[in-house]
Amino acid sequence: MSNGRRDARYSIRFPCQLTHGKKTVSLLTEDVSERGVFLCTDSPPPLLQLVQVKLVLPIGDRALKAHGMTVHVVERDNAQARTPGIGVQFYALDADTRGAWLDFVRHVEENYPRSPDQAPLRLYRGATPAPMSRRFEKHTAVLRIQPATLEDLEEIYTRDLCTGSMFVSHELVLAAGTNVVVHIAHPGNGQPFLVEAKVTSTSSNPPGLALELVGIDRAFREDFLDFVRGGVLIDDDEIVDDSADRPSRAD
Repeated sequence: MSNGRRDARYSIRFPCQLTHGKKTVSLLTEDVSERGVFLCTDSPPPLLQLVQVKLVLPIGDRALKAHGMTVHVVERDNAQARTPGIGVQFYALDADTRGAWLDFVRHVEENYPRSPDQAPLRLYRGATPAPMSRRFEKHTAVLRIQPATLEDLEEIYTRDLCTGSMFVSHELVLAAGTNVVVHIAHPGNGQPFLVEAKVTSTSSNPPGLALELVGIDRAFREDFLDFVRGGVLIDDDEIVDDSADRPSRAD
C-alpha cells in the first residue's frame, strides 16, 4: 500500500459547503486527494476540529456528504503566498460514498495537475486531538476504547473490523438503532481512529453495547492496518503490513 499515491493532491475547483458547529459556509475546493479535500477560505476553523463537508462533484452531478477533521491550515498572511484555507481529512465514509469519491479522485488524477501544495491531508502520527471528545452532529455518543497493547489493537482488527461487529464494555444504555462513534486510541502514540457504528443491543451482564460497524470495506481496513503499524515507513513510502497473516486470538 502506498501512502504517496493516497496523499497526492490534485488541483480542481468546485463548490462545497463546510459546517463547523452551527455555522455553514459555501466555499470552493482548491485540490483533492484520496484522504480528503482542501477548501479555500480566509477564515479557516482551527486545527483538529470536527466538521461536515457537502461536495457537489463536477463529474456525474453527484453530491456527497462526509464527516472529517481539520488537519492542515494555511493562514491568509502566510509567508509563502500559499492559497489560504483548510485541509479536511475524511472519516468513516460509507461504502457508496467512499467508492464514488475514489472514482472521482482517479478521474482527477488522470486529467488535472498536481497541486503545488502537497502537505498530506491526514492527521500526523502522534497527534492527539482534544476536540475528539466532541460529538459528531448526527451521533448521540462517543465510545472510547483504549487498547493496552499493540496485540490488543490487532485483535480489534481480526475480531471486530473483519466481522463488521463489536462489543464495547460501557455503562451507557442506548436504544437499538442509535448512531455512535467508536474512538480507538493507539496504545503507542495515542493517535485516534474513528469508526462509525450503530447499536444493535444493550447487555447488562456484562454491561456493554453490541454494535454494527458502518462503512467497513477493504480500503477502510487498510487504513486501520496503517493505523495499527503507526505509519512506519520503509523504502520511501511503502507500509510494512503482516498483521493480516496472523491468526486471530481466541476470546
